[in-house]
Amino acid sequence: RTLLTTMINESNDKISAAKPDVFSFNHVIKSYLKCATGGGGGDATTTAPRVVAKGLRKKALFAAIDTFNALCQSSTAQPNEQTYIQMLKIVQTLMPEESGERTELCEDFFRKTCESSLLTNAVIRVVENILPESSWKRLEACRTTEVGGDSSSSG
Repeated sequence: RTLLTTMINESNDKISAAKPDVFSFNHVIKSYLKCATGGGGGDATTTAPRVVAKGLRKKALFAAIDTFNALCQSSTAQPNEQTYIQMLKIVQTLMPEESGERTELCEDFFRKTCESSLLTNAVIRVVENILPESSWKRLEACRTTEVGGDSSSSG
């Protein structure tokens, strides 16, 4: 994250031509998931994460959200489909399943995905594993908008 912050600051101050792109932000976001899961990077649907201290998981969650917010405020990049997928996986993995805040945050990221016209089948598949059916009913208007195809890009 330090390198990303340096790139942002130097880009804003016109010190350097190095400007972070969406892939720079996405790699930092993804690294928080790997760090907080003991390096496995897995989520509840793939590999079982190793036991990691609750405090580290919380720090990683907040750091990922801060990085996401920095991307949203960036003059050089904006979130893409992979950004939202990574953020959803982070929330899924780092927040307790029974947490109402987890559902709320996932719904918020889902709405932002729709508002950004980035809702794809890949995003829907991730969200289906996280949100309860009651959330899907609340999000019906967003969900029924045109859904793009799968994207094989990574970031």
